[in-house]
Amino acid sequence: MGARGDEPVEAGDILARIDALELEVEARLGSLGGQSSAARTFATSVLHDHARHRLVRARVRRELGLPAPLAKAPQTPADAASLPALRRCQKNLVYAHVEGLPSFPTHHQVNSLGHNMVDLARHLTVIELWTDQGRTRA
Repeated sequence: MGARGDEPVEAGDILARIDALELEVEARLGSLGGQSSAARTFATSVLHDHARHRLVRARVRRELGLPAPLAKAPQTPADAASLPALRRCQKNLVYAHVEGLPSFPTHHQVNSLGHNMVDLARHLTVIELWTDQGRTRA
């Protein structure tokens, strides 16, 4: 369903939203990755998962006859080094998957994107722990 719940969302639109949110998460991780070796390790792991996720989305696009996404350079937001902003963006990325899964016609596509969503939820959990840890130090 669409944002208002009354209109279907096209699979191509879902994939484009996921692409954009993933780029924003990557830009934010790039800004936060320099804070510590643990942050760098986490960022590297997430980027590795994102590369796998892009391959899955490329396959789904081919199956649906959709064009490849236009290559876009990630733009670094003004609050890029903000853990709460990273958390919000990661949460939006997870929810884009949750809300979009009904738009995909085959079980295989839903399953593949669902696996990506589980990875992203795992990332979100780590980000939330990281954010909570920062709050307790403050």
